[in-house]
Amino acid sequence: MNFVLKYIELILAAAGILMMFVAPYLVIPETLNLWKFIAISGVIITIVHGILKWIVRRCQRNIRREVIKEVKVVLQDRTNNNLTKISMGFGPFEERNKDNGDSDHRIIHQSIKEISA
Repeated sequence: MNFVLKYIELILAAAGILMMFVAPYLVIPETLNLWKFIAISGVIITIVHGILKWIVRRCQRNIRREVIKEVKVVLQDRTNNNLTKISMGFGPFEERNKDNGDSDHRIIHQSIKEISA
């Protein structure tokens, strides 16, 4: 199945070309000549081919969107876990020694809270 999905465009193109040249020998109307029949069947096959390609690409696009949503959720969860680890390492700012005068810890702690929210 993976082979078919991987090479769907080539398979459809080969099948279309084969049908264009085989169909006149199977059913040839008396009112049309050979090249007119090949041209009409080519147009019909091209329309069907285009519709099938559109359907396949639409399905692939929808699957890709779902996978991206799942990956975003996983990455957000991992980011929040890492931010929690960092914030636990710093601990609440109020419990730290207030004589430090380090505003960097406060800024980092506030940034972590904003990002993880």
